[in-house]
Amino acid sequence: MNPEQIYQSALYALPQAMCICDGGGRVLFMNSAARSLTGWQEESGLVDMIKTPGRLEFGGRSYLCTLSQLQDEGDTKSFLAILRSPDEENAIYDRSREARILAGAALATNQLLITEEMDLALNQSLEFLGCSSNVDRVYIFTNYDTDDGDHRCKLSYDWTRTA
Repeated sequence: MNPEQIYQSALYALPQAMCICDGGGRVLFMNSAARSLTGWQEESGLVDMIKTPGRLEFGGRSYLCTLSQLQDEGDTKSFLAILRSPDEENAIYDRSREARILAGAALATNQLLITEEMDLALNQSLEFLGCSSNVDRVYIFTNYDTDDGDHRCKLSYDWTRTA
């Protein structure tokens, strides 16, 4: 095997889905992980690299990717695209969402600690939690027992997103 075949074989065997495209979006190389992820069957074809930054489209399906320009020779440009599976994309979204909710919880906790008027503190805290969680409504219900021994709850505080 010559060095070029060894490099191509190594790229093909990597578990990370990747493809190499020219500046016009023509696929020059796609490893087995990328072929498996995208279902790509063709030896060559076009991908849309411009329509949505940070995403590549293969056969009408969009994939989150990291795009790096490879060293070019003259006017020829080529790009390495590292593709992410939908599971990886969801994990990234989940971590971002989790961080946003934790930040909202920290703001709400701080508000409860620094505001003397409890009703105001609770209403502001609900707003922080609602906005950070990207929900339209947040409620606090109070549980209580009636004189007859029945368990009930009543709405004590609520926040609703305004336009």
